[in-house]
Amino acid sequence: MEQKTDKRITKTKTQLKNAIYELLQKKNISAINVSELCKTAKINRNTFYVHYTIPEEVFYEAAYDILVPIFTDLERYSDPYDALVRIATFIKENRYACSILMSDNCEGKFNSLLMETAFSSSFEKMAKQVSPYPKRYHSMIANFNITGSFTIIREWLQTDMSDDPKEIASLIINLCYYGSKGRPNNA
Repeated sequence: MEQKTDKRITKTKTQLKNAIYELLQKKNISAINVSELCKTAKINRNTFYVHYTIPEEVFYEAAYDILVPIFTDLERYSDPYDALVRIATFIKENRYACSILMSDNCEGKFNSLLMETAFSSSFEKMAKQVSPYPKRYHSMIANFNITGSFTIIREWLQTDMSDDPKEIASLIINLCYYGSKGRPNNA
């Protein structure tokens, strides 16, 4: 039987997540303390401690709220291009939260989660599918592609995001398969 969450708890946690987003626009996650988080969320400290022990727990819960739909959705995709289109689309649809979570103020915590999970399965599949290199290099190739792809996504997010998610996915796939020289004319 599914448990229902009390509406007051949901409201409190939403206020805290909104407050963490607001504070992360101004300062690093490690510099946020319970008092200022509670003040920004307009809740008292006792209420905070009923649900959390440190502000980073609120951050991780907010991050998982973003990541879980990506993970769940990606399981449907066997093609890395389709998975990247979905990731880019999701990031574009959730630009506000993702731009904050992927900022330097989060000290790479969200970025690591995203790279370890959402990107890794797609790139591991890709390295196995087309790599002319020995199997022992597949993990290195996947990690190289993951960090480069993440950098492209992050820069796209920090700009006007005028490129369509499909264009971003194509750019990433082509760079991963063919490098910066691009796709050969006969491919």
